Amino acid sequence: MSKRGGMAYFLKNVRKSFDKRVMLLTFLVKRLRTRRNLYIFCDNILSTETEEIDAFSLFAFCRENNIPAAYIAARGGRLFMRMSGKSSDGIYFEQELLENWFFNKDIFPLLVRASAVVASFGGINTKMEELFRQLSIEYIFLQHGVNFFKTYGIESYKTERKFDRMLISSAYEEEILKEYGWKDEELIHAGLPRWDRLSDKKEAFSGRQVFLYFTWRRSFTHQTEDIEGFEYIKRIKSLLSSDRLKTMKEKHHVDFAMAAHHAPKDLCGVDIEYLAGDAVTVADANQVSRHIAESSMLITDYSSVFADFYFQNKPVIFYRFDEDDIRLNEFDRENVTSAAKQTQRVCNVVSTEDELFDKLEHYLAQDFKMDAEEQEKSKAFFYTRQNICAEVMNEIKNGC
Repeated sequence: MSKRGGMAYFLKNVRKSFDKRVMLLTFLVKRLRTRRNLYIFCDNILSTETEEIDAFSLFAFCRENNIPAAYIAARGGRLFMRMSGKSSDGIYFEQELLENWFFNKDIFPLLVRASAVVASFGGINTKMEELFRQLSIEYIFLQHGVNFFKTYGIESYKTERKFDRMLISSAYEEEILKEYGWKDEELIHAGLPRWDRLSDKKEAFSGRQVFLYFTWRRSFTHQTEDIEGFEYIKRIKSLLSSDRLKTMKEKHHVDFAMAAHHAPKDLCGVDIEYLAGDAVTVADANQVSRHIAESSMLITDYSSVFADFYFQNKPVIFYRFDEDDIRLNEFDRENVTSAAKQTQRVCNVVSTEDELFDKLEHYLAQDFKMDAEEQEKSKAFFYTRQNICAEVMNEIKNGC
């Protein structure tokens, strides 16, 4: 008899279904008798490769300002290792689907008290997202980067199983999201909570370092044995091993650091860190925010990290190298097309390695100062650059 058959298997699933019903009934009864003033925050609990930064920044603000809050982190992640896997100070650990939060003895009482679940990554579990609505727990999407260049998939944010409200950082994002049906009252007009850290002089130090960070391509999925043929791989590999880059490093006493996006490794099993040459330091994916603060400028394709550099008045070069790659799938093709449409709203968009190095020489010559046009254009990406966490929490509390 198969593993998935037989009376034992049937009884196990009947009991599981019964347990869920009992748990939900218990939850509802407790919730009716409990003050619901707790905010639950989480970043990407399904990955240990992503930095716990966006929702955690807001959680830390709440803790500092005596706002009832809890943070759920991934088992095996940086916080988990630092705290030896022991929950304390409002931090709890889970790496199962959100549906299983009801069966976590530490997290269940938090849900009973929850006014809202605030997440920086979406789409973790549709069943649980639907339950949030049924149980009057507001579900808020902080995002983990600005919506500007990449638009594929945004339509999925606006469904009855998804978010009640969404955080945005600028009129540009507002314009994009309203095209997808979002109403003004469903948008939180502030900025990414992690930017408050960059406003702190202690954490925002700029050295002579250029940071390279390229976003991912979903086309890599199921292509682990043949990724070398993608323009993405060929062009980044060429850039990082370039003699001109090595010469620039020695001549101008500048360092180059690169971090690999977590998605190729999490979703496709592809780790592109092997592309880094001798002249480039490979940064830990869990320390991207440190390099954002310490670097003088960014080289990217169309990663949303560009906004973190604009926030600090640091220049960005956009290296677009695979717009004509026929191997890109629909997801990547739409993002490439969308990014191209926004070219006039930013500066320094190049398509060849020589153009990139010419731009880089320009900024080295002026000690990484933004050009006047770039500085002016960068202002449009922010509603505010001060007290962002306070602004976000005010809007969240007023809407709950």
